Amino acid sequence: MSNVDIADVSNYVYSLRYMSNPANGKKLYASNCVSCHETPATIKLKGNAATKRTLADLDDRLLDLRIRHGRHVRKAGNHITKLSADDIQDVIAYMRKAIH
Repeated sequence: MSNVDIADVSNYVYSLRYMSNPANGKKLYASNCVSCHETPATIKLKGNAATKRTLADLDDRLLDLRIRHGRHVRKAGNHITKLSADDIQDVIAYMRKAIH
């Protein structure tokens, strides 16, 4: 298996661990993220994450940190910080599904 294949499998298994719900993530993405990021595929990485090539290269922990504490809080508003850990996992699961 290639490194990309291994990452895909590990991301899939990780999403099962949290029983994430990509359908709920899609709704949350639409209400919280779409004003700045039309689709997950259009997300441009900036800052420290820019050393990675694509969104798929970022692990869930880093995505979670960027969503909760990054520029998103200023741009999207403080309601982003009120999303639960499960909500964030749902959004990440949707994003991963949408880019593959």
